[in-house]
Amino acid sequence: MSATPPPFTFVAGCGRSGTTVLRTVLDAHPDLAVAHEGRFVAALGMRRARYERPEGFALDRLVADLLADRAVRTNLELDEGDLRAALAPPVPDFATATRRVFARYAARRGKARYGDKFPGYVLRMDLLAGLFPEARFVHIVRDGRDVALSSAAIEGQESDPVALACNWVGRVRAGREAGARLGPARYHEVRYEALVTAPEATVAPLCTFLDLTYEPAMLAFADRPGAVPAKVETNPRHARLAEPLSPGARSWRTHMGHDDLAAFEAAAGDLLDVLGYERAVPHPSPAARARAAWGRIRWQARRAKTRSVRSQRVHGT
Repeated sequence: MSATPPPFTFVAGCGRSGTTVLRTVLDAHPDLAVAHEGRFVAALGMRRARYERPEGFALDRLVADLLADRAVRTNLELDEGDLRAALAPPVPDFATATRRVFARYAARRGKARYGDKFPGYVLRMDLLAGLFPEARFVHIVRDGRDVALSSAAIEGQESDPVALACNWVGRVRAGREAGARLGPARYHEVRYEALVTAPEATVAPLCTFLDLTYEPAMLAFADRPGAVPAKVETNPRHARLAEPLSPGARSWRTHMGHDDLAAFEAAAGDLLDVLGYERAVPHPSPAARARAAWGRIRWQARRAKTRSVRSQRVHGT
């Protein structure tokens, strides 16, 4: 690793907002390798005191934790030999170790720059920004109604429009608020709708933000062998990655029921307005507002319970 590390690219956003599509576009750049959900960076970063010990960096402990993480083995495709080679002592801290792991991932693909895409990073941008002063964050935002429609179509996933609205609002706001703190030198927002309708006009300034030269081949990722990891390629949720960029066939305008649409907008209308997305039901009925209010209470209770469980896991209790 050089004394001044290259910009560490993080791609984040609410799930079903196009993070995988954007990751695939960026990964098609000849100089940049963006992992599909290495995801460990924030989780282990919150526990970095486990490795950064007064007696020295606990390298064996970090390697064991990385190998126990399925994402490292399957998404980064790194085994113990790779990790040991990347983390040859001395290792001063967790941030340096993480850079080396991703540099190894990139080098195996013949690239000098590295990054990671994981939707959940949208809630951990402040943490990541502190760990990696060179980090740059790309936040992709999509109309929440299409996010909800896409999420509800996945078997076994949340389908209540108010819960989906609350999740979208929480994640988009968290990303934008963190971005405001970071400033334009470290935070760049991409609209999904712009990416799929005007890809060159969207990707070219993104490359400038990341200190990369725009390459037209980035938009021809569907024609590049190996552009999509096998695990992602076989997932029906990402079937459109085999096709050129284009708007999806499904849209909330034609596929979302009126009652669900009214409830979603009653819960998320303020953010839709801020983002410039036109409402279909600008004046929701009392029934829609009541459904949104009760749904928000239930969602907040569930979120509090989830946070409590996660906190116990992080602190080993």
